[in-house]
Amino acid sequence: AVFRRVHRCVHSANPADMLPSCLKLVARNIRALQGDGYCFLPTGWKYFDNDTRALAYDWLLFVITKTGDSYTLTFCNPGFGSHSHPPLSQVEPTCKVQRISCLPITGIPAARMLDMGWWTHVLMLLCYRQREGRSERQNLLYELLEFIADRPL
Repeated sequence: AVFRRVHRCVHSANPADMLPSCLKLVARNIRALQGDGYCFLPTGWKYFDNDTRALAYDWLLFVITKTGDSYTLTFCNPGFGSHSHPPLSQVEPTCKVQRISCLPITGIPAARMLDMGWWTHVLMLLCYRQREGRSERQNLLYELLEFIADRPL
């Protein structure tokens, strides 16, 4: 249901009309998590692709799990943008894996995970065409992730 609602919101002529109901559904899904439950939420951004001369999307994925009183948000970007992630060799020199495709952010308090201002910014990246270049969009998303993590990533 969340994927369908976000998809409709993203492709709507006026996403602002659908955004409130989409945010409510996101909050409801997060609040409903129990035990080892998880939910998937789409993320990414909309932009104008100069090569194809058409609107395009870079779709990413959040996996949210609840552990006790806190949440873990795992940001998954295994596709085209994974080359922008720092090389794993910077973290572990002997590692043979070249890139980190999933970034878990642990210990997120409920108030921060359910911050609808944060979710509004995340969903607006998908709903409205971004005029900045790809690196600026990635930087904005990472700034949003650092806010939710409450620490540098």
